[in-house]
Amino acid sequence: MPTNDNDAWMAANSCRHTDSAGTPYGVRHGRSTGPIRPRILLVEYRDEVQSALKDVLGDSGCEVTCSEPGEHVLAAANRSTPHLIMINADMPDQSGWLLAAKLRFGRFRGQIWLYSSRQKSSESGWAEFAEVDRFIEHYASLRHLLESAGRQIVDWLCATGGDPKKSLSR
Repeated sequence: MPTNDNDAWMAANSCRHTDSAGTPYGVRHGRSTGPIRPRILLVEYRDEVQSALKDVLGDSGCEVTCSEPGEHVLAAANRSTPHLIMINADMPDQSGWLLAAKLRFGRFRGQIWLYSSRQKSSESGWAEFAEVDRFIEHYASLRHLLESAGRQIVDWLCATGGDPKKSLSR
């Protein structure tokens, strides 16, 4: 979980879009009063990783929902209409790369990010085929994954000016 000393936390707070009360994205008591709160669908099979990522992404002002790996993801993406889907590329029952390709074939236009302990170069053909927007290497370290995901979410939010709809490119 981010702390004041964490680089991702510091970056998030320096670029956050807040209202006059300092509440991210104008959210008060669960109601949106300002810009769109970015919605993220997280696909992760390990409970401890899912929980930690959900905390980091939520701390960045995003609304995070989780899905079981597999065919449930397609239904969850239709239900929650996320701006971003983050997928573990190394799931035991299904390739995250294949899942990303299925989402694109299903006409998902938002961002798709994959994370893996393997290097992207070994998966470059899949990355192009599945139209993956970002790839996060975490070197089998949960701490590195959380820091990288936190930094990249902040970068993404800053690049879109806090409006995740600006990243819909497909």
